[in-house]
Parts: sequence; C-alpha cells; structure tokens
Amino acid sequence: MYHRVVPWLASLLVLALVGRGWSQNVGSQRDSTFLAGLRERQLYALAENYCADRLKRTGLSERERTELLVEWIRTLATHAVNAPPAERPAVWQKSRAVADDELRSNPASPRLWLVRFQDALAPLARGELGRQEFEAGALAAENLEPTREALAEAARLLERLGEELAREIPLRR
Repeated sequence: MYHRVVPWLASLLVLALVGRGWSQNVGSQRDSTFLAGLRERQLYALAENYCADRLKRTGLSERERTELLVEWIRTLATHAVNAPPAERPAVWQKSRAVADDELRSNPASPRLWLVRFQDALAPLARGELGRQEFEAGALAAENLEPTREALAEAARLLERLGEELAREIPLRR
C-alpha cells in the first residue's frame, strides 16, 4: 500500500506547486491589467493607493512584490507627466522615494534590477516631457536646464545598470 500512496502524494505535491505558481502568475497579471486600466482612465491616486496597500500585505512572493513596485513607479511617472506643472515635482520625488526605499530595504533581491530600470525610466519620461513642451512652445529655451538634468540622470542610471548587468549576467550562467 505504501508504494501506491507515495506516487500519488508526489503527484499531488507537483500539482499543488504548479497550481500555486500559476495562480501567482495570474494574480500578478490581474494586478498589471487592473493598474493599466486605472492609468488609462487617469485614476492615478487610486492606482497608487492600490499598489501601496498590496505591498503592505504579507505573503507576497518576491516576483509579485517586484511587479507591484514596478507598476507603482510606472504609475507615479505617468501621473507626473499628466499632472499640472506645479504638482509634478512632488510626484517625481515620490517616484524616486518608492524606488530608493526598496533599494535600501531589499538590496539582495535578484529582481532589484527591474525596479532600478523602472526608476531610471522616470527621469527619462521627465526629460521627454520637457522636450515635448519645448517643441510645443510651452517651455522657453532658458528653462530647459531641468530637462537636460533629467535626461543626464536617466542616462547615468541606465549606463550604471547596464554596466552592472554586463558584469552579473556571465556570472549567473
């Protein structure tokens, strides 16, 4: 009887693990789809609160946590791009703070490069917005310095990340 139970238990265990991975993947896809819909409708505060609340929960896998952080930073950057000019600096700052908090609190995470990449895209979006405003005539040439600084910051962050990945990828094979 023992030899009949062991394969059955092993099969059940494999099924449970596969199901758990599938349900986590479906859950994170649902989060991404939900948050994309909120951003599309410009419900940024709702999306930001959703990410913050979900991240407070325990039991999130590292993958789910990383995906929520990436979505939160993306939401903040999109919010800043679409906010009135007077409100943008606070939203840009919050975007950086979310990434910096994670970089400090979880420096050993193997998925941290995703957060760092999304963090680098935020100043790139800020620089692109400044360029578009300049081309549209809403920003004077003498006010382009913050745009240049944002683009330089994005380039610096992306270059540093690229160098680190170029070193790390061969080591992890």
